[in-house]
Amino acid sequence: MRNDLFQQLDEIKKSWDNLTITEDFSGWGMPGLTKQLVSDSIGGLAKIAEELTLIENFEPDPVSSSYVQTVLITSLRAYITQHVPSNPQPHMAGLLEQVEKIRSIFWRWIEKPNVNKEISSKLTNELSEAVSQMKDASIIFQRLKDNEASIESSTTEVADNTAQIKSLKENFEAQYTESEQFYAKTKALHDQAQIDAKTISDLVVKFESLETELNSNKQSQEQLFQEFETSRDKVNRLLEDTNRATMAASFLTRKNELRNPFYWWIFLFSSSILALTLTSLYFIGPSIDSKEWYTVLTKLPLTIPLVWLGWFSAKQFGFTSRLREDYAYKVASAMAFEGYKREANETDPELKKKLLETAINHFADNPLRIFNGHENHGSPLQEILERLSKDKNFIDLIKEIISKIKS
Repeated sequence: MRNDLFQQLDEIKKSWDNLTITEDFSGWGMPGLTKQLVSDSIGGLAKIAEELTLIENFEPDPVSSSYVQTVLITSLRAYITQHVPSNPQPHMAGLLEQVEKIRSIFWRWIEKPNVNKEISSKLTNELSEAVSQMKDASIIFQRLKDNEASIESSTTEVADNTAQIKSLKENFEAQYTESEQFYAKTKALHDQAQIDAKTISDLVVKFESLETELNSNKQSQEQLFQEFETSRDKVNRLLEDTNRATMAASFLTRKNELRNPFYWWIFLFSSSILALTLTSLYFIGPSIDSKEWYTVLTKLPLTIPLVWLGWFSAKQFGFTSRLREDYAYKVASAMAFEGYKREANETDPELKKKLLETAINHFADNPLRIFNGHENHGSPLQEILERLSKDKNFIDLIKEIISKIKS
């Protein structure tokens, strides 16, 4: 299953590399995103899958593995072989989303302890077997010592019996028969002692062989630990690169979507100013020159829609500009987050916690906050009246005029 994941991701990367599309996606409103960067992200996933295949006895959980195989890999292949070739720009965000989902599941797999524990268990079993065999050797050795003591005692007894035979010739035949029997018993004990000695020698040789094998396995284990740490560092670096691309993609997409409204409001504002100028020159200007003031008053209402359009375009241009800056700031924060997180991990856990809280607060800021506030007016007249209502001198002047009119 893991090797199949690597092959599929590698094939998807090759399919992406063979696509005939632009190398730089800046023209699609995605500055900083390139075809090579996406290829590196997919290649990073393939490399992670390949590294996982090298981890002995590692198997992912069936649910997430099936989800990656049947849903995410299929969807990613469909984006690259169908959607992106026909219409690349609107489908890039979806493609990067699939890459991020696969990366998240791989990350959970990597965090699972497996290989080191299994290796340690194997070595522990071998050591236990060696200790058990040493206990058997000790028991046999003790039996040998007991037999040697019995032999020494028997030899002394034979000497005593010989003296008794010399002094008691009348009992020679009976004692001789007894001596032969005892000699046979002693010889049997001696033979058994030799067998036990050979068994002990074989056990010692086997134990020395096990000790050598144990030392060799210990060296292999240390080498595996080093290779695992090296692979983990490689995977972490690949994950950081993938994180930067996927975290910033959605903010970057939204920022680029605001590009056309941004220029449209500039165009409408400039058009309204130009229309006001032309209206003043061709309609109001001649009336002023002829000093027909009543005509000027009748033509002034023609400028009201243009004034409102210019004011409204300027307001919307300001809102759109602030929205673009807000998303650009979030893109920059997302691109820098992985670097800050790595530095925080190496220095202070509390600093990492504060960094995460700050990043969440920045990313969670609602863009609608830009439109909230007392400065969001419906018309230029409303804005003028609101500002004049806060001017104390103007209010006093109005009160004075009203008082004079009443008097």
